[in-house]
Amino acid sequence: MTVLFATAGRQGEHPTDAAATYAQDPVYAAYLGCYIAMVSLGFADIVRLCLPYARAAGRVWLSRGLRLSAAGAGLGLLYCAVRAATLVEGLLGTDPKRLEALVPIFAALGAMLVIVGLTLPSFGPRLSRIAAWHVQRRAFRQMYPLWEAITVTVPEVVLDPSASPDRGILRHVDRRLRRRVVEIGDGIRQLRHHMSDTVATAATADPRALTGRPRDAAVRAAQILAACLAYEAERRARLDTPAADGTADGAQRADERQRRARWDAWRAALPATDLRVAPLAGTGPQPPASSADHEDFAAEVRGLVDAARALRGS
Repeated sequence: MTVLFATAGRQGEHPTDAAATYAQDPVYAAYLGCYIAMVSLGFADIVRLCLPYARAAGRVWLSRGLRLSAAGAGLGLLYCAVRAATLVEGLLGTDPKRLEALVPIFAALGAMLVIVGLTLPSFGPRLSRIAAWHVQRRAFRQMYPLWEAITVTVPEVVLDPSASPDRGILRHVDRRLRRRVVEIGDGIRQLRHHMSDTVATAATADPRALTGRPRDAAVRAAQILAACLAYEAERRARLDTPAADGTADGAQRADERQRRARWDAWRAALPATDLRVAPLAGTGPQPPASSADHEDFAAEVRGLVDAARALRGS
């Protein structure tokens, strides 16, 4: 090919359309034919190897990279087809530049897809981690209304009471999300004796009002809210008895007054809710949010987020 290229009758510089310009030269046509054959074989081999192994690859990003490389090689084959048409047009004496506008498109896109496909298994998992970080951070923030309801009622479940809620967290999102799920689960277990499957909001009093996940979330939010109200009333009645008040020191009474102030502020900020006893057809007792019956952690998070949204809108 070097000899053919060097001996071809080329005149002047044609960086963008050299093949179409010299396609009528027999020597250059021979060089171009060898070039097209070699490049076509290479692209065809890439397609032949990538597609079967993409189906057998055990990693998602590796499979995607192999498919992208195969797609880029397919565009490379189209580039070779256009170049072959240029060669034929030149040998036949017709216009070899008729398809020249397609050459940079197929060549650039094909090369880009091959490069991205070859490097995708390396940086693809990082993209997954970024997406997971965003999803976890959003779930952490959306879960706040439910976490607040639990922790103002049962503050003992909070691992570090002095820490801020960190609604705008950027680091250690996975650990903090799991910590929040654990705290909510611990609080619900503390409230379990006050939870009932017959409690519902006015929006779910009619079993036909909501269906599926929205109805389940509304029922769970109503149960948790009613349990918080009942638990708080029982706690205050217990601590306000003369016997309990006599055993508490000044610091404990001050802490309890602060907790009650936070609870009263939280309750006052809630929308007016008509909680009542209303049998829900087909609805059994709802398990605690951290129950082992959940399929996985992601499903548990989705359930808690749904309940938090329903609680915020209750």
